[in-house]
Amino acid sequence: MTFDDVLGDLDRRTGRGWRLSLEGVRKTLGRLGEPTYPVVLVAGTNGKGTVAFLLSEMLRRFGFRVGLATSPHLRDVRERVLIDGKMPDRGTFARAYRRFAEADEDRATYFEAVALTTHLLFQDGGIDAAVIEIGLGGRLDAFNAWDPAVSVVTNVSREHTKYLGKTLEEIAREKVAVSRLGRPLILGSDAKALREAAAETGARVFIACNDVSRGFEAKRTGEERPRPGWENFATARRAAEEFCKALEIPIDEAVIRQVRDDYCAGRLIWPGRFQILEGRPTILIDAAHNPGAAHYLAARLRLSFPEKPVTALAGFLEDKDAAGFVQAFDSLVTRWIITRPPSPRGTLPRALPVSNIFWEEDPFRALELARAEAVRTDSLLLVTGSLYLLGLLWEELTGGAPFSGDP
Repeated sequence: MTFDDVLGDLDRRTGRGWRLSLEGVRKTLGRLGEPTYPVVLVAGTNGKGTVAFLLSEMLRRFGFRVGLATSPHLRDVRERVLIDGKMPDRGTFARAYRRFAEADEDRATYFEAVALTTHLLFQDGGIDAAVIEIGLGGRLDAFNAWDPAVSVVTNVSREHTKYLGKTLEEIAREKVAVSRLGRPLILGSDAKALREAAAETGARVFIACNDVSRGFEAKRTGEERPRPGWENFATARRAAEEFCKALEIPIDEAVIRQVRDDYCAGRLIWPGRFQILEGRPTILIDAAHNPGAAHYLAARLRLSFPEKPVTALAGFLEDKDAAGFVQAFDSLVTRWIITRPPSPRGTLPRALPVSNIFWEEDPFRALELARAEAVRTDSLLLVTGSLYLLGLLWEELTGGAPFSGDP
């Protein structure tokens, strides 16, 4: 089986959707061999990819060989599986996938297939720890078949209501289901719905945002609270502490400070997440795709570029709240250019509650228009709204820069 064969097989599995049961994954996992590495599961509406990335970086610097599983990917499915920051080569991925496929007696979905292949790559890669970002919800995500030493839920807001429930309380219960009885559950938010759902799990609950300033005393902005983004660091830090306690390993505070300083200085970059590309115009690409993430992004923009006007190129999937997304930026964005992401669910919403808006069906043409507008007005060019859009435009935006995990 070649890597192209793998891509073809995965494409055929997309039509199987999302299975509302973990039984098939557990059976196949049993045939492949249960994980021998300790696991941290990271769920939440927003920020979970950043928290997983920061946590994996802390553990790597502690001396662990770390497997990091994230989703979705920008360009290449192998981005979802990093071992010490590197993607597997195509041949290695294809060989692991073939072993999964030979053990698959339950017609695994796309997400299940990737999860089980990830497991084989982690086992073969001899990792000491796995940090795994949950994709959708928590309770029925394929990776919840793993048995975590520590679990994390960053925050909760309304999303995927067709699958997770219509209320915050229902969605919160789906997400905290990644926890285990008596084991640490780290919350990145003290939202009432999340706290109450966590209290029902029997896990040992820690609310990381309550100590968000710990370790940031010299980094404060003079305002009432630290800059946006530091709650992600605080959540990752508490998860690292509890993980090391579970393994009876002392935590290295010097490493924590080093990761903090690198994060604050922008030296730790998770591709597609508040990623700044210097040039004319300056471009900022960010995978925010719901109103909660948009509010967070807008706050960071105001702090990082306080005097700079913003031209925004955005694309949305049909199940996203595009109106709520653009409203989150208020008057910060002076010109919106809306395009259609390359997905069957991509849409071109017309009824958006902002002025100074232009629609362009073709994403590449939309990028040309957005670049020209940003240069003309000496503004920052923000590209956001959909990872599908960022992935399609990646080479145009970055000049062909490789993904950070390219082997």
